[in-house]
Amino acid sequence: MRKGQFGMGLKSASKSLGRTLEIHTRSIKSPGITIGLEHLDNKTLSDSWKAPAGYETDEKEPDCPLGSQEHGTAIIISNLKRQFDEDDILNAQLELGEIFHYAIELLNSSITINGDAVLSQLPTMNPDAPLLKLDDFNLYVREDLGGGRRGEPIQIRGWAGIMLKTMSGDLRYGFQTFRKDQLIEMNHNKGYRANPPGLWPYTMPHAELARLYGHIHLDMIPPNFHKKGWNNDSPAWTEVVDALKDVLEPLVIFARRTDKDVKKDKEMLGAFTRYANTREWKVPRRPRRKPQAKKPGDKSEEKPPEAKTSFSIDGVDYEFLTPIQETDHSETKPPWEYVVDHSSHEIQITVYMGHPIWGFARRGGNKIITKISHIDVFCQIMQDKGYSVAQIQARRETLYRETFGGGKNANKK
Repeated sequence: MRKGQFGMGLKSASKSLGRTLEIHTRSIKSPGITIGLEHLDNKTLSDSWKAPAGYETDEKEPDCPLGSQEHGTAIIISNLKRQFDEDDILNAQLELGEIFHYAIELLNSSITINGDAVLSQLPTMNPDAPLLKLDDFNLYVREDLGGGRRGEPIQIRGWAGIMLKTMSGDLRYGFQTFRKDQLIEMNHNKGYRANPPGLWPYTMPHAELARLYGHIHLDMIPPNFHKKGWNNDSPAWTEVVDALKDVLEPLVIFARRTDKDVKKDKEMLGAFTRYANTREWKVPRRPRRKPQAKKPGDKSEEKPPEAKTSFSIDGVDYEFLTPIQETDHSETKPPWEYVVDHSSHEIQITVYMGHPIWGFARRGGNKIITKISHIDVFCQIMQDKGYSVAQIQARRETLYRETFGGGKNANKK
């Protein structure tokens, strides 16, 4: 379960940055004694992986980066492979401040770049929207010890809320996920339709959800092999996803139904504020539109819009734009994803042609799968809009019948 079992992380990471690696360390058990290691890249690559010759001294060397500290470790990478400008340095300060937020805040760790201290970084959260404190919900999941063994229950800790600024362009939103205060995965914004399912109770990332942000501590789940993500096959992961669904759903609804100025929707803000404080959630009804007053002598009544196809919601037809085709694919991606614009009534689907479903299609089969994707996506949109299971199933049957049934009424509602 511990990290660094293979002894490659420090060497491979440092060699990608520079040609010389120096390590100076003093043990807390033998303060004052310094062990120095110097790893030079002056031989072939295979030779350079051998353990470097070191030295031990109890003298306080004037050029030792540890100075007068009784114990500690200093790592110096020099002969860098590239030069860094001011923008690189600024970006490094911001990113390291985000990655090591808890180390700086709670463990009093010190990180400096060119002598300047790295400060912990958090995005600007909306001051009018309360944070959802996950600790208050007392969610516990048994620790996964590997090999099917389970340990003691460990609490899901953290917080979540909405940022003042949307971050849809660079996908820098979602959960910063930690294990024992160490960052494992940044900007986790996957929903339950991802494979494996994500932590958020929505279908998939969308611009209207790009203000969601939070920190979540999952000490009960082991990291994956590369230690840059989670072991999503762990039963503890599935249990965490299930435990968070009802807790986070009000926050997702709150983000969807409000814009940057959350105070415009007083009922929605009030409902979420009560939920954050009392954990009791009651969704306010959407206000009904007031009927327009008729002008004197005007006997005509405004007719509701009439849809031309069954790809319609509230009498308004939705149009599918030309799909965006992506050749890359990973096991975590579905065969297609979508973004819907309810103002223009346009749906943009992105298809991942590397998914096995496209490889199984025979000649001309891609057209059939594309039509299936339209039906699947549209029914998902209906679900997101709050339609009942019965309404969605009835529409799905209608769409399949009209799409593949043929006949002169195939395209009529």
